Amino acid sequence: MTIDWQGLADVQLAILNWVDWFNKKRVHSALVMYRLLILKQSIMIKLTR
Repeated sequence: MTIDWQGLADVQLAILNWVDWFNKKRVHSALVMYRLLILKQSIMIKLTR
């Protein structure tokens, strides 16, 4: 993928948009691992009943 930047302002805006996505919108890997742990625990509880 290539992008034709019109100037420094375009590059700065793209970087700011990426940082915003990275910090606010992506699912953090720790949350994925936490969800898997909760799922595993709930399955183990059901199997031991």
